[in-house]
Amino acid sequence: MGAFDYDAAVLSGFFEVLGDLFPDGVSARLLLEKFGVRAAEVVPFGAQAPTVYWQVVGRDVDQGRYPAGLDALLLTALTFYPRNNRLLAIRASFRVGMSSPMGTKVLLLMAEPWDSGRTLLGAELQAVQEAVNPAPVFDLSVHAAIRPSDIIDTLLETKPHIVHLSGHGDPFGVFSAQTDAGATAPVELSALLGTVDRLESVRLVILGACHLAPDSEWRFSIIHHEGKLPSAVAVEFARGFYRALVAGQHLAACFGFGQSEVKLAGHDASGFRLVPGRDGAQ
Repeated sequence: MGAFDYDAAVLSGFFEVLGDLFPDGVSARLLLEKFGVRAAEVVPFGAQAPTVYWQVVGRDVDQGRYPAGLDALLLTALTFYPRNNRLLAIRASFRVGMSSPMGTKVLLLMAEPWDSGRTLLGAELQAVQEAVNPAPVFDLSVHAAIRPSDIIDTLLETKPHIVHLSGHGDPFGVFSAQTDAGATAPVELSALLGTVDRLESVRLVILGACHLAPDSEWRFSIIHHEGKLPSAVAVEFARGFYRALVAGQHLAACFGFGQSEVKLAGHDASGFRLVPGRDGAQ
């Protein structure tokens, strides 16, 4: 099928699904704010039927009123309902967030459990998409609401060159994946990196979460942030890094452009670290 635009969303029943899953002002606001819409810009729910409300929102999204597109809205909805068969069927039909068979492959693993703090995952996803999707030699796969049991299958299916982790980490080196119910499912960073290390295609891992730092050298290079990583900083770094990557810059230069993007946005970039891998991939 073609692009997941407004007409495709209508024909697929996407807005009916959103109306069933997010049928009131409170749930709609939660979805839209996680999608990246500022609170003041959320469309009032009013008295219309939920499906009609989401059609109005969908039209605004498709026309570029918000920073992300309908594909990102679908992936954001999946972070609330990762096992919803109707959402999964729509995603599969239009291959939203799935890779194509050619090019440098980027795998974005995202999680935001309901019992953890909120992050700007929708905005970070959009920053990566804007840089990577227009480039024919890059393929972006997105797995929202990643569960521990999904990790191996996702790696084997996509065979990525870059694995980008986005979400929450803690000072003990634990990443917060999700359970089927959307609660926190802890994953040890060392176990995750050890799993990734078994896939020869991987050249770089980006740890886009607080407190996650490797405690040893790995075959692939690693980008991480010391201590707390503010969501806005993660978004700007991703924007600068992937723009430079698509432009053909080597890894160290891409890392520097990511830091520059953070600084240009008025944030501190001193916490980022680039740890070269044993293979010396640039």
